[in-house]
Amino acid sequence: MTFKKFVLFLSIFLLIGFLLPTEGVKFSGAALVAKQGKVHLFAGYGYANREKKLENTPQTQFLIASITKVFTAVAILKLQEEGKIQESLPVAAYLPPSDPVWKGNPPSWLEEMTIHHLLTHSSGLPDHEKLPGYGAFDQQPHSSEEFLRFFAPYPLQFKPGTRYQYSGAGYDLLGFIIERVSGQSYSEYLERAFFKPLGMDATFAPHTSFLSKIRDDHPELAAGYDPQGPSRDINMSTMFAEASIVSTTADLYRWTQALFGGKVISPASLSNMLTPYFEVRGKIWMGEGIFIDLQDPMHPIYYHNGRTDGFESAWMYRPQKEITIILLSNESQGPTFDWALDLLEQEQRK
Repeated sequence: MTFKKFVLFLSIFLLIGFLLPTEGVKFSGAALVAKQGKVHLFAGYGYANREKKLENTPQTQFLIASITKVFTAVAILKLQEEGKIQESLPVAAYLPPSDPVWKGNPPSWLEEMTIHHLLTHSSGLPDHEKLPGYGAFDQQPHSSEEFLRFFAPYPLQFKPGTRYQYSGAGYDLLGFIIERVSGQSYSEYLERAFFKPLGMDATFAPHTSFLSKIRDDHPELAAGYDPQGPSRDINMSTMFAEASIVSTTADLYRWTQALFGGKVISPASLSNMLTPYFEVRGKIWMGEGIFIDLQDPMHPIYYHNGRTDGFESAWMYRPQKEITIILLSNESQGPTFDWALDLLEQEQRK
């Protein structure tokens, strides 16, 4: 290792590891930093399971939470390329009022809301976690049909297409549409279309039971923690197409290279995905399933982050210098996204 590479590695290591304070590491998870096709950092920090003293490694699997939405959006765009979906059409084109899923009680917005509205978080669908009865509903696993029928009857927050409002429910609806037009479950479609062809062998999308039961069959899956201790168990059926994917830093790097390298969807589809449609806040825009940082308009940053009980994640790509930052943590309520930005800025300066 040259001195320059050693200094680079040490600076990144210290930024992530934070000198390991006496009461435990500040970052618990796995990190990958790559630039122009070369991986500069690929390591684990802290414990995947504190009780068993199992350490996080580069092979540890994590729930990536809302980064799942990137995969859902790309799945829709891929199905559009196959002629099975047209994003300008309303939801009714794929789930008409007569569809059995509605059991004779279709929502009023089927003709008003398009696939594009769902992709860009401009559908107006309410936050399903804040709906009456959600706490009780979340206590048991449900089919995707049952989940859809839970949130679909509620009125929209605003007219579709008029403004941005982040909506997990919108992506769950997209997941159901993926199932309907592909004839496969959401997890089966992702496996066939993306995970298997790209060699993402440690990635899957469980959404039929609780995370603790899934961990029984996947010993590399980290346990999640809140500041107070072990986090509550997660009902993966209500994470569905918005937040259910389990992956590793290495697999997400394979995904990054393939997606931005034109090996997943066509250049035209990728261009649509990376188009800024709605401003979220100061020069941060919403594309189709991806955030776009345009603080430097000539050098955008494409990213998504995630947070749920016991897990946080950050995934960033900057075409300039081809910088990829991936942080997956099994501890929630930490500044994971800010650390990822720090790493990106550090790489950009080199």
